[in-house]
Amino acid sequence: MGQNLVNIEIDGKQVAIPAGSMVMHGANALGIYIPHFCYHKKLSIAANCRMCLVQVEKAPKPLPACATPVTEGMKVWTRSELALDAQRGVMEFLLVNHPLDCPICDQGGECQLQDLAVGYGGVSSRYAEEKRAVANKNLGALISTEARSLRAATHRGLVESIERRAQLVWVPVTVATLVPGLILIGVPSVSAMKQVTG
Repeated sequence: MGQNLVNIEIDGKQVAIPAGSMVMHGANALGIYIPHFCYHKKLSIAANCRMCLVQVEKAPKPLPACATPVTEGMKVWTRSELALDAQRGVMEFLLVNHPLDCPICDQGGECQLQDLAVGYGGVSSRYAEEKRAVANKNLGALISTEARSLRAATHRGLVESIERRAQLVWVPVTVATLVPGLILIGVPSVSAMKQVTG
């Protein structure tokens, strides 16, 4: 028995994808890039970052492509003025409290936030107030809460372990370090435990 396919149009291109798929899946099938931070095909849908907002015909406001199920005959625009304005607004919001330490950040040059800020961020911020400072918390030798320690961890929260200064460091993973939360990365190996514990 075959899969039910749904015909949709994204940026003027037709695609047939399985019923129950999200707009993001259709865009990926067409090779259309939609900016995102929290979406990953192997993780559950969170739609937290809102960077993937797109214009959908008959919708009163932009919708997240990663969490919007496709319907027969749906028309979506990823590069319309409404979609781009929404994406720029989200990027401005994400950068409001992001630390301005890109030149010394461990992630420098390999940061998805930097890449998308170039494409969707403004040249200046309307935000003139002082940035929010987050105090570093001591949670033990295996956990780092430093905002600058986002080294190999990505903004999507993919599981990776990293080593820094001869010890295993688990880092907080949040969208642009703005949303409070801590995801422990990896499982310490025996050699890493020996390095940490002496």
